[in-house]
Amino acid sequence: TCPAGTSSKLRVRLLAPVGAVFEVTPADPPLDDFNAPNPGRRILTATVVAATSGTLRIAVLLQRGVDQGADPDLTPLENWPLPAAD
Repeated sequence: TCPAGTSSKLRVRLLAPVGAVFEVTPADPPLDDFNAPNPGRRILTATVVAATSGTLRIAVLLQRGVDQGADPDLTPLENWPLPAAD
């Protein structure tokens, strides 16, 4: 549920890897016999090909409403700062 006066749309973009694509499929009926039906819902999947090194970087941008400008800078996980120890 979105707060009053805000958009109920979610913009989803694959930023990496180049050439990756999303596919949207219906979630109802379920593709197996143990999940419950999900009428009116869809499943979003990303199809990518990993490099021969086996390393794969996937970056997804989620935004509420319309496009909000330039793509963010992407920082590899190994360069993220570690939280301070308690």
